[in-house]
Amino acid sequence: MDLKQFPPKARMRRWTGGGLSASMRYSAAGVSTCIFIDNGKHSILVDVGDGGLRDLLEINRGGEAGPELDPIENLKAILITHPHFDHYGGLLSFLHFLRLMERTSPLEVIFPQGSQDRIMPLIDLFEEDRKGSIGYVLTPRAITSGEDITIGDLQVMTLGVDHHDSDIRGNVGDRVPALCYKIILGPTSIVITGDTGPTLELSGFVRDSDLALIEATYPSDMMSPTGVHLNVQQAREIGGLAGEHWLIHRTGGSDAEIEGNG
Repeated sequence: MDLKQFPPKARMRRWTGGGLSASMRYSAAGVSTCIFIDNGKHSILVDVGDGGLRDLLEINRGGEAGPELDPIENLKAILITHPHFDHYGGLLSFLHFLRLMERTSPLEVIFPQGSQDRIMPLIDLFEEDRKGSIGYVLTPRAITSGEDITIGDLQVMTLGVDHHDSDIRGNVGDRVPALCYKIILGPTSIVITGDTGPTLELSGFVRDSDLALIEATYPSDMMSPTGVHLNVQQAREIGGLAGEHWLIHRTGGSDAEIEGNG
């Protein structure tokens, strides 16, 4: 097994504009993605892969999210783009840690309708394991494409995207429930695609956003099977529709191309 296909290190990134900020320490296909969004008063997580808890603590320890933002009490919601382990596998440890730190504020865990069979067992396990000793109200919420939601001062728009189960050999399985999120504060917006193949709807959703975090799983010379992932060229074309963009969810091949080209 050649582990060089995975990016070799974390790269802290931070963007701020119009009162809205995005922070990310690590994103690698098949490992983990965790994106921290805040407006200086409260925050949300988009995806919580393995190491997501550590990433959040490092972001706050380093002061990237601002000294006034409490990562325990001010986290309003966890948004999961789709039910693959590298996007939700860190959920159980996250919920346990919030309990350990005696969190009292309510927390929503939001995920695509149809993914309850993968997400809810982790929530049920946590609630059963710590029954009677959880100091915060935990509310699971399944949502559908096109459903708009409000989280504190933030508005969130959703778009269903085209993503399937697949394996390292390129075999493609069933389509999975998957959402792209647009997080809005006033005139400022951040789009996070989650995992997806290219679609016209996705391009329209990204267009004119201030920051877009675009999955770029494959190098440009590799075409992904339909409805699985984007390659670097596709991701750059879609990301170019936004004011700024980050290419995330990398593998070794896409990482080498992105970093080699600056």
